[in-house]
Amino acid sequence: MLKVKPSKYNLVVDTQANGTVLLFNTFSTALCLLDVKKQGLLKEAQYDAGNLNDTDRKSIEQLTSMGFLVDQEIDERQRLGLRQNMARYGRKTLTLTIGPTLNCNMRCPYCFEAERHQTMTEETAEKLIDFLKSYIEEKKIETVGVTWYGGEPLLTLNRIEQISNELIPFCEGKSIAYSANIVTNGYCLDRGSAELLRSLKVDRAQITIDGLEETHNARRKLKNGGGSFWPIVKNIESVKDIMRIVVRVNVDKENMKEIDALTDFFMDDMKWGKNPAFYLAPVQKTTEDCGADLDMCLSADEFSSLYQAVMEKMFEHGITEIAQQVYPAYTDVGCTSICSNNFVIDANGYFYTCWNYFGDVSKSIGHLDEPNKIGLRGDYLHWMTVPMPEKCMDCVYLPLCQGGCPGKRIKNQNQADCGHQHLMYLEGLKLAFRAYGTKK
Repeated sequence: MLKVKPSKYNLVVDTQANGTVLLFNTFSTALCLLDVKKQGLLKEAQYDAGNLNDTDRKSIEQLTSMGFLVDQEIDERQRLGLRQNMARYGRKTLTLTIGPTLNCNMRCPYCFEAERHQTMTEETAEKLIDFLKSYIEEKKIETVGVTWYGGEPLLTLNRIEQISNELIPFCEGKSIAYSANIVTNGYCLDRGSAELLRSLKVDRAQITIDGLEETHNARRKLKNGGGSFWPIVKNIESVKDIMRIVVRVNVDKENMKEIDALTDFFMDDMKWGKNPAFYLAPVQKTTEDCGADLDMCLSADEFSSLYQAVMEKMFEHGITEIAQQVYPAYTDVGCTSICSNNFVIDANGYFYTCWNYFGDVSKSIGHLDEPNKIGLRGDYLHWMTVPMPEKCMDCVYLPLCQGGCPGKRIKNQNQADCGHQHLMYLEGLKLAFRAYGTKK
């Protein structure tokens, strides 16, 4: 038997009255109950198979297979760093966020984008198609994933169709896997547009609803002054059999007291929770152009408490899938913005690393007219080489968050971005354990 040691990524989730602990490993993402005896085995520094009885030997083997014990010669931090580097620089996946327009039919007060009206021309779209075909061949890409973004991308459905009709058959002809999704406000997502999108392999849409009718209409303002709440709700009902819908609820102090009633509306009135699914996201001031009021943004503790209350309510309503959705997942890299073969492209043909900078030419890393200059230099080099913050090196949550948002870290001299996620891991795991017990 190999000499083993306890993993540095073991996390005690809960301790029961009889001393049994619920233990999670943030690298292997295994979750198990350990009685007092097995906890004693786990704490030992090393094991000699000859000195163990059969029962203890089997326990050690099981704990090792689940990642709670690791080979003594493994440096877990080095292993994590190697996997991150392989994911950042050795990937054969091309991840694209394409915004065919910077224009939008809404004027949301907390939007992080400045008001711009550019729309992609047919000529720019052709240049983009040519660039992507050449890039895919040159880099020997094996998988392509596209997110249609904006502005409001459905205002230029013809550009989505033009680019997709060139890119999809090109990928199919080379046996390259292709997938797509869209981020839309949902106002234009009627059944006809959904059917067209589905034919273009767009199988998932994220749509935002920020409250009940009055609150939503005040926060998700149409430029023409009309209300958007019921048109969006009706569109979701109309297209949910065509594509998967995920409803995002942006939360701050202005609408947080209505979240409970909104959750009731989703689950009781609309029977939502699976498809469409819904989740909460905190309003944050991500860019200088962002209209979010910092005084109205929730703290990590405030948002976490609210999120946990919604998870609990969904679970009690029988939406047990929420336990799977919030179960912590290992990630080799926290954000594709620091990975090779990842581009955000705006309506004018400018390239970016992160979609928070979409349309801000000062943050661009290149342009379609000079594709050879989109290389490891300037801001792009900075993003591609941003290191892990020192604070994160020995954190038990590192395999789950990988240091948090790299954009925030770059802005804040590479300080760790702990955000709200780590506060929800424990509650999510407790919920997952309850769901397991319910099924069993």
